[in-house]
Formats: sequence, C-alpha cells, structure tokens
Amino acid sequence: MSPLSQFPQAGVPWVGVSACLLGHQVRYDGTDRGQQWLTQHLAQAIHLVAVCPEVEAGLGVPRERINLVQLGEGQVRVLGAESGRDRTQQLQGFAARWVQDCPPGLCGMVLKSRSPSCGTGTARLLGPQGEELGRTWGVFAQGVHRRWPWLPLIEEVELEEPRRCSAFLVRVFLLCRWHQAQGAGQLAQFAQREQLLLAALCPHQIPKLDGLATEPRDEKRVSDWEHLIHQAVSSSDSVENHLRAWQWWLAQKRNPTQKSSKWLEQIRRWLSGAASPWLAASQVWEAVALEAHLPQQSYAQPWPSEVKLLLPGGLS
Repeated sequence: MSPLSQFPQAGVPWVGVSACLLGHQVRYDGTDRGQQWLTQHLAQAIHLVAVCPEVEAGLGVPRERINLVQLGEGQVRVLGAESGRDRTQQLQGFAARWVQDCPPGLCGMVLKSRSPSCGTGTARLLGPQGEELGRTWGVFAQGVHRRWPWLPLIEEVELEEPRRCSAFLVRVFLLCRWHQAQGAGQLAQFAQREQLLLAALCPHQIPKLDGLATEPRDEKRVSDWEHLIHQAVSSSDSVENHLRAWQWWLAQKRNPTQKSSKWLEQIRRWLSGAASPWLAASQVWEAVALEAHLPQQSYAQPWPSEVKLLLPGGLS
C-alpha cells in the first residue's frame, strides 16, 4: 500500500502520522488516541497521511498487544504479550516496504509515543522475564529513521511543547520549500531566500552559504545543497545560533556599525524571552530587518501565516 495515494497541492508539505492520532480506531483494543489539534488545526496547513504499522502489517484489530523484548546478544524481537508469537519479521517487512514505496517529498512524521512500532526512543524495552530494561525505538520508527536519519520526527506529546513544536514545523516547511524549488528549477531563488534561516539552523555552515548561492547550477551544487538541508533539518535550536546568524547577516548586508551592535542586543532579549526563538523571529525581523533595509528572507515567516495562530497551547 502506497503511503500517499493523492499528492497534496504544491507548496503544502505532507507529513506521515500514526493513524491512531488522527482518530482511526486501530489500536490493539480498537480504540484511538485522536489529537484534536492535528485533525482540526494542523490539517489546515499540512497534508497528513495516516499510517498504522501494526494494522498494515496484517496484525488486525483487535489484536494481541506486542512488546519489544531483548533476547541474547542484544537481539530485540517483537513478541506477543501473551502468546510470545514473534512478529518481528512482519513489522520490519512493512517498515521496509513503506520507506521503499514512499514517494518523494515526505517532510516529517508525527508518531505515537511509547508505541512498540512508532515510539522514537520512548518504547519500553523488556527483558526475557518481562523486566523493564529501558527505552528504545519502535520497529517502524527505527526503519524510517534508518532510511532518512535527517527527517524531522516528533511524538504527539512533544507537540504540546512550544520549543519542540515550532522547531519541528520550521523544518517541515523548509523541506517543503526545498522540494518545491528542486522541482521548479528555482535553486538560485531558494538559495537567496533561505540564507538567514539556514544560518540560524547551521551556523557552522555560514562560510558556505554565499558560495552555494552563486556557484553555477550543476549536480555537485545540488548535492551540496541537499547535504546542507539535511544538516539543517536535523540540527538543534539555540538562541546563540540565531545570534550568530544575525551577526553574519548584518555584517554581510550592512557595514558593521554601532547600531548593528544595539540591534544584536535587542535581538538577544527578544529571542531569550520567547518560548521558542522561532516564535519571536517575525518580531525580530520587523524591528530590525525592515529598518535596516535587508532583503526579504523566509526567516521572517518560516511557515504560512495561519500556522502560528494554530499552534497548540496558545503559543501564538
């Protein structure tokens, strides 16, 4: 079964979601874990594609619960909680088929926490006697992560955290713009528009940004850009990274002045006072970039305008 039977419209990212989070009654006991914010709000801006690894691997509903069990020599198997039946091959096989059949353009995944198939390091790992050994990756989530180690992944409980949620969405929409630019042959425009945002995500790559924006289009340039994008979407956020990006940006676009230093001090206060640096990005841009007559950047609005209003927990 293809992960995406109908492509979303251009400019709309598509994101895989654990089906139970979208209200599908696919859990082992026939229930769901529907997340209203996903179905009623985020779905307005992102094309959400449901996936239930256990059902699509053929385990059915209702079904026996499964556990991740570490046997000899560190080998982890997926075993029925009561029968002990080994389901490892079924679930690993589905994960391999899903990533193989996945069409281009996947921008991220929202996965069920603690699930033995979808958990991203939060699934329970048991020993042979049922003792808890720690936490690990679910089988499907691990398959996706191995195939695309840079792909933005988030669990539904993390969507409630301003910093994690906004960081995830910034990366999802960056990947969407990258896919769109590749498809439209607009790499030069993408390079110019994304410089400040990429510098904030990957400040260690700042020396390469101007070169990538001016080099002639060829396969190596596209490959270099792809490598940079993958680094950016798998990076971590910090106020210091944003400040380094702004320091470089102001120096590149204006002569360093005393006013630039004052701007940087103000930027630090705004970013440090926000629940997430990205939630203050548009405010920073309006206060500094417009006065400084800087060229427009996606940093000013890293997602469509309606997305900030849709963020959970009143983050806007």
